[in-house]
Amino acid sequence: MAFITEETIEKARNIDLLFLAQQLGESLQRSGQSFFTYRNGGENTPSLSINPTKHVWKDFGGTAGGKDAISFYCYRKYNDPYLKGKDFVQAVEEICELCGIPIEYQDGCSRTFDDVVYKPRIEIQKESPKATPGYLHEVYSKWIKQFDLKKPHLFHLKEVRKIGPQVAKIRMYRSYSDDMKERYGITKQLASKGVKLDGVPGFAVKEGKYGPYWTSVGRAGLLIPFRSINNEIQGFQIMFDEKPANGQKYGWFSSPINPEKGTIQGAEIGNPVLPYHAAVPAQVLLNWILYKGELSDHMETDTVWWGEGGLKGDIASNYTKQIHLQVPGVNNWRLLLEPTISLRPKRVIFSFDADAQTKEDTVQTNVLNAIEGAKKELKPHGIELAIALWPVEKGKGIDDLVNNGYKPQIVSI
Repeated sequence: MAFITEETIEKARNIDLLFLAQQLGESLQRSGQSFFTYRNGGENTPSLSINPTKHVWKDFGGTAGGKDAISFYCYRKYNDPYLKGKDFVQAVEEICELCGIPIEYQDGCSRTFDDVVYKPRIEIQKESPKATPGYLHEVYSKWIKQFDLKKPHLFHLKEVRKIGPQVAKIRMYRSYSDDMKERYGITKQLASKGVKLDGVPGFAVKEGKYGPYWTSVGRAGLLIPFRSINNEIQGFQIMFDEKPANGQKYGWFSSPINPEKGTIQGAEIGNPVLPYHAAVPAQVLLNWILYKGELSDHMETDTVWWGEGGLKGDIASNYTKQIHLQVPGVNNWRLLLEPTISLRPKRVIFSFDADAQTKEDTVQTNVLNAIEGAKKELKPHGIELAIALWPVEKGKGIDDLVNNGYKPQIVSI
């Protein structure tokens, strides 16, 4: 077996992921900077994502993922992103032939493929590192006060979510419009007061007609603050006014670099990790804001609920009168370990959506994996586990359940 030079392997690693996917004949659906296709094994909704700008790919329905073209090819062709030995060499040779990369061997031999033009990844400026938790809270707290809550969002919160205007005010829900002049004006006002926006997700430098300028980005919708167990706003989810095609109803207030849209400087909410949300009853939150202190100064934390979705947690906590730690999806459950252990509860209750208890595909598996993983992490700290169960016809999420007048059954694990 002839050895391939490191230079050739490096070129294979750095093939543009979109170009490679197209060469493989993938059926792709675009959503923002990402392209989705069907994961290995098949599924109803595409959950295999590639992001050419960041040069990463992720199987959101499973556990596979990577940061180079070779691992993506190996996953697609051999169902193993990390081939070794002869299998790895064979995969690299196949990639080179598919994508027009000349193969140089260490013995001096070479092979060329002239029918395809090699397309490497585009190198872009790295995103700014995320600011400290304290500084994020300082900036976000000043920024959110510049917005109000528009009638359509007030109506949705009151009629659909059963959240009254006073509670919405306490929780600082706000309407984020698509008025670019308003966004620019508010951002400019912040900057004029000495607020530095570098490293704050959601704020970006855009390339304009008269040069670069700071503004806020993202789709219009309802801003939902994500707070830490220290009552610091660490980010926002946006419930979009208009759901993007082939996309989700919710997204992050985030500003990844995107040359196609003129974003030349920014910070991404998930770099290095996404925020969780500590949802507490509205009256507790008001007292916490007014009188500061630790959460334990305002409520008992013997029981902590785990779930998904910031808005769901806010609604549920008002009924249970307990803290709900929320993540954007069950696969992010590890984000809840540190805050949970810090709160030193006696019990954690899983309250992921009811359809996760019966749904086919990978959702049920992901919940079971989260429970098994959490048991290993929490048991040494003396924390018991339980799961909240309810029929899906009574409500998909725990927010629907409690708003419909029902309570879940709590079963110890």
